[in-house]
Amino acid sequence: KARQRAAKVAERLPGALGRAETGARSTVTGLQTMSDSRLRMLAAEGVDPSKLKLDWEKLKVAQRDKATREVKGSLLLGKVADAEDLHATNDEVDREVHRIAKQDREPAAAVRMRLEKEDGLRRIASRIRTEKTLNFLFEHARKEAEA
Repeated sequence: KARQRAAKVAERLPGALGRAETGARSTVTGLQTMSDSRLRMLAAEGVDPSKLKLDWEKLKVAQRDKATREVKGSLLLGKVADAEDLHATNDEVDREVHRIAKQDREPAAAVRMRLEKEDGLRRIASRIRTEKTLNFLFEHARKEAEA
């Protein structure tokens, strides 16, 4: 049943989502396809990324494929979470806020305010939902006999 859902989601994935994900990951000084952190690292070492002799088109294709897989996986996990009514509770988000506050040695209220401004609470809830979905899938997975 999960494979059928995965196939349906994969078939309906708009190409624009993959393109959007690829573009969102990789624009630095007009060069696309390498992650921002890699380009910054090269620039910090005195290397001008625009002068690298790389096959930028090949890198772009590789990034697009990776981005498409990531978007498909994210959509599939979302569908499973919806079907199984998996979500993050306020208590779970609060526990994570308190964990961050303790780690950062800041008051929980200050951490919460910062996270609210940065859309961090939504990201925390999304991560918790993803973790719950993956745990659900692992718990319900069937081991197939080796061929």
